Amino acid sequence: MEIPKIVITGGPCAGKSTSMSYLLEKLSNFGFKVFVVPEAATILINSGFDPRVFKDESDRLRIQEAIFNIQLRFEEQWADTAGKLANCLDQQKPVLICDRGIMDIKAYLPPRCVGYFETLTQQERTNVSELMESYRGVIHLVTTANGAEEFYNLNNPARKESPEEARALDISTQNCWVGHSHLKVIDNSTDFENKMRRALAAVCRFLDIPVPIEIERKFLISKLNTEAHFGLVSCVKKIEIEQSYLQSPANEEVRIRKRTYEGSSSFLLTTKRKTNNPMIRLETEKIISHYDYLALSKKIDLNKHPLRKDRYCFLHENQYFELDFFKSPGYLQPLILLEIELTEENDKIEIPDWIKVEKEVTNDPQYSNFNLASNPFSISYR
Repeated sequence: MEIPKIVITGGPCAGKSTSMSYLLEKLSNFGFKVFVVPEAATILINSGFDPRVFKDESDRLRIQEAIFNIQLRFEEQWADTAGKLANCLDQQKPVLICDRGIMDIKAYLPPRCVGYFETLTQQERTNVSELMESYRGVIHLVTTANGAEEFYNLNNPARKESPEEARALDISTQNCWVGHSHLKVIDNSTDFENKMRRALAAVCRFLDIPVPIEIERKFLISKLNTEAHFGLVSCVKKIEIEQSYLQSPANEEVRIRKRTYEGSSSFLLTTKRKTNNPMIRLETEKIISHYDYLALSKKIDLNKHPLRKDRYCFLHENQYFELDFFKSPGYLQPLILLEIELTEENDKIEIPDWIKVEKEVTNDPQYSNFNLASNPFSISYR
């Protein structure tokens, strides 16, 4: 049984501990049995293994390796135990809420230790892409040092950062998760109570409460010089995507997708159903093995072309954007589409100034991936 796993992460003093309690109560009311995976770093720090007090870099790296291994074991053991208990939960649905996730460790590694995290994943016979996509969704709570400075404090014994350090660490932690399929940043633009409600709304979407709804906006973009323009963004992750559509009923879109990041791949099976609102679709998605991906590849709809695109993921004003450059089929070049996934239909969108929007195409069916795979068309710019 696949147990959905959701990460609650963020900068120092972001409200993570409170949100964990809040989510546990609310999800229990929705019929879920919540299993909380503790944060390995806090346990080690409070046990005396604080990397900040060790001067030798090799010693600090040993502690980070220990955090990596313990966090991974925690998540594996919690998932295994929750799965074994699933039949004893009196119809409650099990879910894992992780107090931070495995990718957070990258934010605490020295900048010159490039590739160290990847080495740790290889030792576990996995890769960054598989680890990242093992989570159903990621909630990043922005530190109160950014936008709610009067509430920033050092009440947590493991917290020693100044507000300036907290803001820098917050950004570094966000950047660790850029590239994930479902990342939601919850800022301090509202009071704390509504911050918790926004986090809950995002988690509900990850868990298909009440139904799995996908709300997104899509825009046609003019040509971009990626090297010049992405230099204006603090962190950009490139994901190579290959997707094919399977034979399915007329009211459904069923696809398989291969996501490759830095040479490692993960595989997804997605089903989408239309609603009366073009912005909203019912969506279910699950991780599949490479073997299942290859098996399903034999059932593709031969009337539709496989799509290949380079996806650039980045954050702007605490909003998570995905910019797609289509590579094939050839008739789609030089198509560029910008997408943003929303929690609510009326969420405000702030598109970066360096991106020139030709027009919004959210309600234009010819720009859906499903139709792009079958209907050649010429792209006209103003």
